[in-house]
Amino acid sequence: MESIFSIEYTPEKRDYVRAARIISRKSPGFVALAAMVAFIMLASGVALIFPGLAAETLRGLAPFLLAAGLTYLLYVGFLVPRQLNKAYESESHLRLTRRLNFFESYLMMTIGDQSVNLPWENLTRTFNSGNDFILVFQDDEQVIVFIPGRALESQAALENLQKFIH
Repeated sequence: MESIFSIEYTPEKRDYVRAARIISRKSPGFVALAAMVAFIMLASGVALIFPGLAAETLRGLAPFLLAAGLTYLLYVGFLVPRQLNKAYESESHLRLTRRLNFFESYLMMTIGDQSVNLPWENLTRTFNSGNDFILVFQDDEQVIVFIPGRALESQAALENLQKFIH
């Protein structure tokens, strides 16, 4: 059986960071946690700058809450991307060329000499952020397929992809 169309690309270091950020921004739990941390940091900052506006308990906790919020921001903004970049450099399979063959009933993903068939009925979520796409397949285990915008070399390739995921 011949595929309807194919996409081939070699992942770059920044692809993994972009994919993680896309999933985070589209995840309701992450967004809620980020909003809560932002609110706590704002309230703590106000309590430190204008002590008369905050209760004594909040004034005492404000430095710790602000430090916890800054730690969270450091983790999400710097440590996670750093860990992903280190993994990319140390794990050779993360740098192997990906080939995605689109068939009527499944997506065949080939990485190096390994391949897996992902039936379309197992596609549970799709994320679109600008030109980048993430496809989440769930069966016995979860498989996340990241398609960077640069892999879609033409408008026709983009339209073909959208036909399968929408």
